[in-house]
Amino acid sequence: MTEPKNLERARQLFAKYAESGSPLSYFDALYQESQRNPHLIPWARLEPNPFLVSWVEHKPRAWQGWRCLKIGCGLGDDAEYLAGLGAAVLRLIFLSRQSRGANSVFQIKRFHTK
Repeated sequence: MTEPKNLERARQLFAKYAESGSPLSYFDALYQESQRNPHLIPWARLEPNPFLVSWVEHKPRAWQGWRCLKIGCGLGDDAEYLAGLGAAVLRLIFLSRQSRGANSVFQIKRFHTK
């Protein structure tokens, strides 16, 4: 696994939004600024989390019909991996109230099935 990219800029954005009292806005700003370019998002690996892969490999089973919930899914690498195994995956991504309206703090991003 490589070191996170663009980490300094991510820290600057987090500090700015944490100080303003709206820390979740940090994610919105980072995704917007990067235009969802994975090379500018520090945690984007474009592959599933190696701990998840290891866990799955040590728990062999048929994943068809399993239902999984991925919270804080980023660009969806883990969800895509689980869906590729046959699981139905619900991805939740947390967004700021400013981007989703006053009463909403999360969004159901996508439901995967294969």
